[in-house]
Amino acid sequence: HKLRHQQRTAERSFKQQAKGEVQAAVRTVKDDLKSKATELSKAQKALSAEQRANSKVQKELIALKASHARLKRRISTAATEIETLRPLKKQKMDDGVGFGGGGGGG
Repeated sequence: HKLRHQQRTAERSFKQQAKGEVQAAVRTVKDDLKSKATELSKAQKALSAEQRANSKVQKELIALKASHARLKRRISTAATEIETLRPLKKQKMDDGVGFGGGGGGG
């Protein structure tokens, strides 16, 4: 009878000890999970901020490219206009209209 009682007591203490170890392990894993979730949340927020910044820079880049293209067209148009006016100016100079160096009258 005493042997059976000792066995039951040993089994209970073993089960309690095992239960405590399992609970400690579960607690440790839960804590790790919380910390990993926190890290993930921070990383996602940082990524989101970076994506917003990148999007802003992309929009600025597109605007600069459009502005550059507009300026190139204006320069091209101005250059073409200058080229068309140049022969007229040369012709006027040959006709003597621009005589006197001032170009304002002669």
